[in-house]
Amino acid sequence: MGKAGKLIVGVIVTLIIVVGIALTFLLTNLDTIVERAIETVGSDVAGVPVGVGSVKISLAEGSGQINGLTVGNPKGFPRGNALELKTIALALDTSNLSAELVRIKSVLVDGAQVNAIQTAEGNNLQGILDNLESDAPAETPEEAGGTETKLIIDDFQFLNGGVSVEIPKVGERNGKIPDIRLKGIGAKSNGATASEAAKQVLEPIIRQSISSVASISKEDLEKMGREKLDETLGDGADMATRELGKFLGGGKD
Repeated sequence: MGKAGKLIVGVIVTLIIVVGIALTFLLTNLDTIVERAIETVGSDVAGVPVGVGSVKISLAEGSGQINGLTVGNPKGFPRGNALELKTIALALDTSNLSAELVRIKSVLVDGAQVNAIQTAEGNNLQGILDNLESDAPAETPEEAGGTETKLIIDDFQFLNGGVSVEIPKVGERNGKIPDIRLKGIGAKSNGATASEAAKQVLEPIIRQSISSVASISKEDLEKMGREKLDETLGDGADMATRELGKFLGGGKD
């Protein structure tokens, strides 16, 4: 073999080694990469801190699990979480996985908890919903110098969710969120960006939670009584009552 042939073989072998190292890094760090992506995109889209406890992805089994995903409260509300998802189970379509498109057969969220807070200034869930509906686009990986990966989610289920509504220093009531099922997220457009998919998933959850809060309030929260509001909130009682009324009425001024 001539020098040119040896050089070509050397280049090919080097490329194979480099690609092998890159794939090994990707596969061994996939859980961390997914975790960071969820926290980054989720925080950007919802406008509040989004955290993840742990992620476990198995490409060999075509499955995944996200544990301890939390969505924080907007500014102006007590520290804590507006949404807590203990476990999210994923089923991946391993025949449709690439850097450009990831197809997820199913996403199952079971037993999540939504925590609504009503203060004299407003409601935390409405604050997150306003952020989701904002026209300001989330930064894409392409804008950050990376490659945009799109998602198709065939079946999304949000089951057995619970909701609580709290007026600080007054009281708290609990209720249930009707099950939510979404089909074909990103299918019509041959994939949705991570931010688009996040919005399509979070918006119905927040809206259904707001509806459930209103139902609880009409039947139960009024039983807390005006005297308790006056006693606890003092001069802020009228404002808190008006804000809660506007929220239950489905809008603001």
